[in-house]
Amino acid sequence: MSEVRPLAGPSWYQRNKGWVSLSLDVLTAGGTIVSAVALVLAALQIADAERTLRAGTQYQISKDHDELLASIPQRVWDGLQSNGTKSLDPESERHVLRILSFASSVLEQKEVDLVTSEFWESFRRNLCGFLRLPSVASLWRQKIETGQLEFSDELVAFKGNCKI
Repeated sequence: MSEVRPLAGPSWYQRNKGWVSLSLDVLTAGGTIVSAVALVLAALQIADAERTLRAGTQYQISKDHDELLASIPQRVWDGLQSNGTKSLDPESERHVLRILSFASSVLEQKEVDLVTSEFWESFRRNLCGFLRLPSVASLWRQKIETGQLEFSDELVAFKGNCKI
């Protein structure tokens, strides 16, 4: 068996320690820069996806809103414009409740920040105007304030802020 003898002179690492250390520092800095760039790009992609999601949500709300309003017969609209002294017929009541249900879902989307403030302000004005119609306000008092029907807490609070 042969003996293991120590090598004479400094090891490769000891001879190249400065170069190895500098190389590792450069690689660490490069990796940090690449990571920072990747984080910035990911943040930009997330922001873009968020804008796209909002735009898609707002488009769908607008489309659904238009379809909902178009599905309501003119005679129902005429009845909603009345002074609210007589109760709505069952069909008119059903249409009002569909609108309130739709408004409740839009409020939920607003709560999770899926609509812009500009979009919301326009929707809010329209919804408040609808809730101010005497026949709608009367239905609200008859069905919702008495507990016969329940809507989301957000819609009830919203209605309170419309100053009806």
